[in-house]
Amino acid sequence: MLFQPNSKQWIKDMLKDLEIIIKRDPPDVRIDVRFKRGKQHWKKGLQWLTVHIDLKVPRDYKVVSNAASK
Repeated sequence: MLFQPNSKQWIKDMLKDLEIIIKRDPPDVRIDVRFKRGKQHWKKGLQWLTVHIDLKVPRDYKVVSNAASK
């Protein structure tokens, strides 16, 4: 059975806890994604949460990320 949050507030709290930091230091772009309370705190929600980030950078830049990708 897939976990489903109890309320919209639970989802809002989870997304507020998500921190996305984008740093630009030519020729690199670094994307750091983390939960302030830690991934373990939101473990059940990670089964269904998907965050999609579109980022356009110059072709000669290198993108480095600590986030899982598909």
